[in-house]
Amino acid sequence: QRRVHGGLQLPPGKLNLELYQYATMICVLLDIPVHKNLIESLHVLFTLYSEFKANQHFQSGNNEI
Repeated sequence: QRRVHGGLQLPPGKLNLELYQYATMICVLLDIPVHKNLIESLHVLFTLYSEFKANQHFQSGNNEI
């Protein structure tokens, strides 16, 4: 299992869920709104990930998230 900064533990990928259900669950856990279009929610997720990864304020010498 992977840990995100702040101690949030992401669910394992081996859950018995369809891909869209797993993606929806991850977005909900990270408080990203999920409406009719999951693609828009995933775009927000990956954009935020990219911005946080590039932001020096959130880097602590360890580049893994």
